[in-house]
Amino acid sequence: MICVEDIDLDTLPIRQHPAGKRTVAHAHARSGRYVKALPFRPGQRFSGLAIDASVRAALVRCSRGSQKNDFKIKIEDLRRKRFASPGRTLVVFAVDASDSMGKGTFVRMKAAKGAVLALLAKARVRRYHAGMVAFNAKTARVVLPPTRSLALARKQLRQLPIGGATPLADGLMASWRMIKAERLKAPGISAVLVLISDGEANVPIGGGQDGLDVIEELGFICAKIFRDGIETILIDTKPRSAGAGEMRMLARWLGGAYHHIDRLKAGQVVDLVAATRG
Repeated sequence: MICVEDIDLDTLPIRQHPAGKRTVAHAHARSGRYVKALPFRPGQRFSGLAIDASVRAALVRCSRGSQKNDFKIKIEDLRRKRFASPGRTLVVFAVDASDSMGKGTFVRMKAAKGAVLALLAKARVRRYHAGMVAFNAKTARVVLPPTRSLALARKQLRQLPIGGATPLADGLMASWRMIKAERLKAPGISAVLVLISDGEANVPIGGGQDGLDVIEELGFICAKIFRDGIETILIDTKPRSAGAGEMRMLARWLGGAYHHIDRLKAGQVVDLVAATRG
């Protein structure tokens, strides 16, 4: 266990909209205002169908060439609704606290803590809630349940675990379960998962009793996260000289945004989250 000093929140920049402008969070649930239509991603559930946009897409396709008099709506024409509501946004940080992170483990944990505190202190207009999962040794643990309380976050994140192996799959599973539980309580919630790791998973969930190896487990849980429409930000902290690949692979599986940052700071993480929420 390590004791992390409080972060100087005044030094952390965060992008905000001009004063007086109402900020909205984009929700995946059927709530709020229908603002745009998007294509379905491969493997995504067909829910929240935007009939108007689907018909328009079919008309555009059929207006081309020999298909002008043969109007049919095909799978590729289907569009899903994207909603905007003033509902809250849950940001879950899944942080690698294992020895594989090397001497930078303390820095990364401190950056994650700083990002949580900054979101809760300076982004209340965006109605952020934040939670954190740390994974090291054999399992992942929830070090901060979803909260809007800055005081609670300061208390819970005062001491953070480090050392041991890298149960990355368990960290992703715990993060996914946290988001699922919050969505059951608030169906309109928007969720962002921020994974901070070098991607070197080496501990299977439950000691591998399910018969899956580590990579298979990662594919399994990434498919769950992707299917549930959870936005993901992956921050690769592995030294470039050591070669990168694991976190890029996870980013492809999750459909997430990949970033490689050698010297991670809280302000960088906050900006990535703010940019994702647009």
